[in-house]
Amino acid sequence: MGRLAKGADVILCPAAVEAILCAAEDGSMSEPILGRAASDDAGRFYELTGSGTRVGMSVVMEDGGTEPDEGLVASFTESFPYGVLVVVDPYAGEFSLFVSEDGALRRASAVMSE
Repeated sequence: MGRLAKGADVILCPAAVEAILCAAEDGSMSEPILGRAASDDAGRFYELTGSGTRVGMSVVMEDGGTEPDEGLVASFTESFPYGVLVVVDPYAGEFSLFVSEDGALRRASAVMSE
C-alpha cells in the first residue's frame, strides 16, 4: 500500500483497530499485532492490517490509561527493538500508539486507511 501521509509512523486498517479494541474489551491484557514493516525515503513505518507478521503488541494497563509504565516500556523494547505498541484503555474507549526504534519508545503518528 505504501505510506499514506508523509511522516506517519503507523497506517491503521479499520479491521486491525477493531480487533485490537475488541480483544481489550473482552479482557485480553495483551495481544500480538499483525501487519508489516516497510520503509521509504522518510524512514520505517508499519501497516497494521490484522494479518501478516508480528510487528508489535497491544496492551491494557492494569490501572487503566493509555500511557505505558516503565516496566512495560522496558519489556516491550527488549522484545521489540523495532515495533508498534498500542496501549488500550477499554473503559474510556481510547488507545495510544508508540513505536520502538533501537530500543527507545516514542509516541507514534498515525493515519487510518480505508
